[in-house]
Amino acid sequence: MQSTNRTKLSSGEFAKLCRTSKETLRHYRNLGVLVPLYESEKGYLYYDVEQFYDYHMIHILKKTGTPLAEIKAYLAKQHPDKVLEVLKKQQEILEEKKKEIEQMEQVIRKSIANIEIGNSNEFVDGEPTICYFEKEHLLAIPAREFESNEDEDMTFVAMLQKQHDICQKYDVNSDYQLGAIIPQNHTLQGMEAISHIYTCIDRRSDNQYYHEKPAGYYVALRVRGEWDVQPFYKKLVEYIKAHEIQVIGDTYAYDVAGFLLNGQEEHTITMLSIPVEWNKDVEEKLNKKV
Repeated sequence: MQSTNRTKLSSGEFAKLCRTSKETLRHYRNLGVLVPLYESEKGYLYYDVEQFYDYHMIHILKKTGTPLAEIKAYLAKQHPDKVLEVLKKQQEILEEKKKEIEQMEQVIRKSIANIEIGNSNEFVDGEPTICYFEKEHLLAIPAREFESNEDEDMTFVAMLQKQHDICQKYDVNSDYQLGAIIPQNHTLQGMEAISHIYTCIDRRSDNQYYHEKPAGYYVALRVRGEWDVQPFYKKLVEYIKAHEIQVIGDTYAYDVAGFLLNGQEEHTITMLSIPVEWNKDVEEKLNKKV
């Protein structure tokens, strides 16, 4: 072991610097992956502060799946070309993991937002409500692309696979919750007039399936505990007719709870929303009728 006047760190001090545990350092030491640089006359072992960089590299390599035996061999024969090769390999691994994390984050973020909306006091179950929705980015696939498959489960599989392939190709993340679009010119025809099946994605995308759900005012209706939302859709349309509200866009039916709560009918939450023209005149007219 070397002996210098440089600052020597005990295992506890070095563990604190590296934000790890003494047990982890002991494991690395026993395997010969990261051995303390100094030893005192009494046999106490100390780390050099610059060994922090060795620990940090070990930590990165280990987190990206490199076995400790390979890490040990790498540290034993460090060379600029080898370092560059290792770093480029780890960069590729981290990019892939970053994409995985972004996908998981999209699912969690949207699921939280959806369920919060589903539980919001802003809505009364089964009753139309005027509310403001923010813009959303959608991946909308024409329903006709799945019409040839008569098996419902296989149709669902085909939809998920199609969404996954498009997301991979265009580097976007989906929350995998499913929704349906009814074109504006078919609004009064009911749920059988569905033109597209969609899922929300995390950003705008330059592809043929991209669809923007615009920000604005919507007549919305929350449905709980019902798989068949057709009666509620009719109620929503009747509300719009009765109040002479002008529809200005496509209708959206969205499975808010999705795969998280959709295993049993009593847990389902569906949001029906239709963009409408909203101004002072409409508000006054609505208040008078209410």
